[in-house]
Amino acid sequence: MRLAQQKLGIVIGIALGVALTLGVLAVVLVLVGGRDSKSDKQARPVPRDRVIYTLRTGDVVRDPLTATRCEASGDGGYPNLFCTRMRQGRYQIIFYSDEVQVFDLLDPYEQPLEAKYVFKWIAHKPIRAHAK
Repeated sequence: MRLAQQKLGIVIGIALGVALTLGVLAVVLVLVGGRDSKSDKQARPVPRDRVIYTLRTGDVVRDPLTATRCEASGDGGYPNLFCTRMRQGRYQIIFYSDEVQVFDLLDPYEQPLEAKYVFKWIAHKPIRAHAK
């Protein structure tokens, strides 16, 4: 019977120790959490202006609003920005320095290396890449 009382005492001690530790952690998080460590002011998000990023080969940029992922890469020695949808999308877009190429991924007649549309930077008009 003495062994059973000792086991019960150990279990109660562990339970009280865990409860006390969680209580102290909760108080510390309430008192310290959300504060800037250098001042007593509440931390607030900084309003952002437009941001311009310079990408290097292999850098990836994501836009959650359009579910788009773009990777700075190169093809044949020419740098480009290769963009795809993060979820399944229909079009794949590649930005070159002189043009933008649009590939229709769901077109069964589309050739894999031929763009469906090509937009020249100077003309600002879409050019049909190939006739069907």
